[in-house]
Amino acid sequence: MSSRKVIEDLKKIPKIGEKAANALMKAGFNVKRLSTANPAEISRILGCSLREAKLVINGARETFQGLVKPPLTANQYQEILDKEIMLYKTDVNALDELLGGGFKSSSTAGLAGPQATGKTQICNHMLVQVTCKYGRDSVFIETELNTFSNPRLRQIAAARGYKYDPSKVLVVPARRIRDVGMQFYQYEKVYEIAEAKGMDVGIIIVDSFTALFQRKYTGRELLPDRKQELGRHLSYLEDLAKEWNALLLCTCQVIECPVSPMEARGMMSSKDVRVQFGTNYMVWGGHILRHTLGTWLSLVKVEKDIWKAILFDSSEVPSGECYFRITEKGIEDVKKKEIK
Repeated sequence: MSSRKVIEDLKKIPKIGEKAANALMKAGFNVKRLSTANPAEISRILGCSLREAKLVINGARETFQGLVKPPLTANQYQEILDKEIMLYKTDVNALDELLGGGFKSSSTAGLAGPQATGKTQICNHMLVQVTCKYGRDSVFIETELNTFSNPRLRQIAAARGYKYDPSKVLVVPARRIRDVGMQFYQYEKVYEIAEAKGMDVGIIIVDSFTALFQRKYTGRELLPDRKQELGRHLSYLEDLAKEWNALLLCTCQVIECPVSPMEARGMMSSKDVRVQFGTNYMVWGGHILRHTLGTWLSLVKVEKDIWKAILFDSSEVPSGECYFRITEKGIEDVKKKEIK
């Protein structure tokens, strides 16, 4: 949605003029987000009382109801999906088969695993695919130093026979993100810049999505705050994926669960973790993270130069696993005879 359209929709709310609409838009609000906003935040942005802010939010709720489109029949919805959703093939046969053809636009996916299990390499591979093969623009949000590499993207593109154009990639460097609050602010800046440039964003990569959360939320007493902040981030990113018809691809840290079933005491044991996630590692971030991202892959290294991807959650295809190799082409298939 263009900035002008956001402002015009906001001006439909009683007592919201051009100046207030601009202030709200610059703060990352559209009518939908304003309808569930915190009154204190709106009071600060507009320089008004809490009572007036609550009236604005109530007005946004009523306006949003008027903007909501009616439900569709299953056939009507399928027609929209067939027309708008793009299938991004990885061109790695085993992985495409596992994913039901590839990753899809207007969807969310998580890559989970310990260090050196291929999370960033799959992100690089998909950025090249979306940018070079499918001709759309890309966003790469880097929260840890040196995960974004232009030379690596050039190498993958050249090895796959593509021409890589770095001007089609919008990057947020890790050195500009010091905490989860700044991480969220950068989402808003990405939206603002991409809209201003008229970019056709086809993939949004956050590598790593959970790294800064792990550093901030270190104790159980912080779980409510962690859940709220994760929800705020995921809601905004999901909205971007919907609005831009893009793939949201997040890398996520994991925690090891060596606890035996006898020691679990109602929590997940190592056996439970292996059953659900396919490895001894559980995705860090709790249920709100695991529920929000629609497709989940656990990644492990099984041999010197062979990795395994385990699809442990998807609403569209059954669970399964496949093997891949990391090369100058990004990721490639492994011949069955090479797998022990």
